[in-house]
Amino acid sequence: MDELLLTNARVLDGLGGAIDRATVRLAGGRVAEVSPEASAAPGPGLGTIDLSGKTLMPALVDAHVHLSSYEALPPLLRGEEPRADAVHYFELANSARNLVRMGILTVRDVGSMDDHALHLRQAIRLDLGPGPRILT
Repeated sequence: MDELLLTNARVLDGLGGAIDRATVRLAGGRVAEVSPEASAAPGPGLGTIDLSGKTLMPALVDAHVHLSSYEALPPLLRGEEPRADAVHYFELANSARNLVRMGILTVRDVGSMDDHALHLRQAIRLDLGPGPRILT
């Protein structure tokens, strides 16, 4: 299904306004059209989701992050084998995926260890995993 209609949604326009009972058409995973009509007739092969009572908003931007500072691994236990430095890249990938899940699709990294933000940005651009657009 390449196109999808989201109907009856309250849409925040990102400029302080809102459109009640709007229809949003998604094509190729992106917003193609926002219409103030409550519903639209779906064409063949076009899926529809009724979002009555739900609100859609633009993606979020976080303009001050330190991507390599999101430590999610527990501290090493006494006697536990040391972790390879490369394990940190898996931790970065999890952080990038979680940012997207939270609706943050653009981040500005203002300081990460080594070149971690650059490596993560390249991995995301190569479609090795989901993540936000990274400005660094």
